[in-house]
Amino acid sequence: MWVAKCPRCGFAVRWNPRGARAPLRLWARTRTLNVRFGIALSGGQAAGLIAFAIGALLVDRRNELAELEHLGEARRAELLAIYAMFAASAAVGAAVSAIAFAPHRSMAVRLLCAWLLGAAPVTIAVSLFALLVGGRSSRGEVVEALQLGGVRMALACAAVPLASALLAYAMAPLQSRLTRFAARRFRRTQNFHSAGIQHA
Repeated sequence: MWVAKCPRCGFAVRWNPRGARAPLRLWARTRTLNVRFGIALSGGQAAGLIAFAIGALLVDRRNELAELEHLGEARRAELLAIYAMFAASAAVGAAVSAIAFAPHRSMAVRLLCAWLLGAAPVTIAVSLFALLVGGRSSRGEVVEALQLGGVRMALACAAVPLASALLAYAMAPLQSRLTRFAARRFRRTQNFHSAGIQHA
């Protein structure tokens, strides 16, 4: 049984339910921070991996992207559908990461954290590994892709962070409402248990 002790003499003075739950509250807060940080990093890292996949897709289809207007309707729709699937996945991952990062900060700061702390290291590391393994042929493909459709590739890559920002701003009110609802429910449960312990 947890008891409250006098800070000077160390003798037990009374049973303190609030003090008894203090280590549990500390553990719960630490666990919540760990879970939130894990979600934030995982979402950002997933967005980084998918961003690398988008870059690899753009480099691999560089010839078709350079002549996008001259492709058939079916092939153009197929390429756009593949890109949209990857882009939407990366945007969702980055938006979830931004929402989980530092709720007391502005959304712009949280988005920067999601992309700079979560996505960018993974994208850079995987890209460097692929370039080192591929050698000169891989570097030549990247240079050729930038020469053929550098502007289109830049726009396609920039659309992903923009979509993630729109998603994050749209999801933030829902997340705050769910957080307030969970906090109210937790406080009601704690008050109920405290009242029961005091009456007992």
